[in-house]
Amino acid sequence: MDGGAGDVRRLVVDADDWEQAWNDLLPYSRVQQKFFAWQERWGLSHADAVTVASRALEELVISRVGVDPARVFYVPNGVGPDVKPRTDQPFGGALLLALTTAASSPTILLFSRFAEYRLERIVTLVRLVAAQMPQARWLIVGRGFRGEEATLRASLAQAGLARYAEFVSDWIPPERIPALLDLADVAVYPYDDTLLNRTKCSVKLIDFLAAGLPVVADAVGQNREYIQDGVSGLLTPAEDDEAFARAVVRLLQEPDSRQQLGRAASEQVRENYAWSRLIETVEEAYG
Repeated sequence: MDGGAGDVRRLVVDADDWEQAWNDLLPYSRVQQKFFAWQERWGLSHADAVTVASRALEELVISRVGVDPARVFYVPNGVGPDVKPRTDQPFGGALLLALTTAASSPTILLFSRFAEYRLERIVTLVRLVAAQMPQARWLIVGRGFRGEEATLRASLAQAGLARYAEFVSDWIPPERIPALLDLADVAVYPYDDTLLNRTKCSVKLIDFLAAGLPVVADAVGQNREYIQDGVSGLLTPAEDDEAFARAVVRLLQEPDSRQQLGRAASEQVRENYAWSRLIETVEEAYG
């Protein structure tokens, strides 16, 4: 848009997921759903440039909205220079050690808003892992949009699995997240195969990888972009809980594999997704 006196302005829209997919998750009215769908399509189609946070979103913006591919720029979440690898100590973070008893056992971290998967999947995974490795414990951190953490706690108790999980439902300040990651041996990133999950781009996942924490994830969306299966983490078929649990147990039983995967994950995301490199694409979109 020409603002006069040689002032040329560009409208750049940043898309971090397919917003219309939230209509299936949140209690919007029919009028709100239609408005959000129109708003997203209008904004994307009228922008001079669109930055997208995932490959699936890139495809949707081009194929479904009809945006010229030359105006679409892939800019996933990246790693800043202040993200540090985990310490070499098996357990760190004195504050969090006081919050959980899981730290004395092989520990699986689930750090989540509980929106990316059906809660019954977590109950199944806890049961499957416990059957193969009863000494393992789950450290479940986060709050859901509608109290899902309380629902999950109750479901585990009802299934007789409460002893395998420790909950930390408080908000974790960003500066304390490294200490949280130090508590875990493995992080899990379950993703149901939904449109929203295929198009979103997880900040938590890249933080796990940058810190060198080995991750098991469903092979959905950006998980497949960030993780090279068997090299920088383990990917399992979408919503295959048996395979997911086997992968978790495998890593808990193989400290050398955990170390190798964690090191490779940290190196790869720092090399391929450093903001110092991604900013070049952002500048091109605004140029």
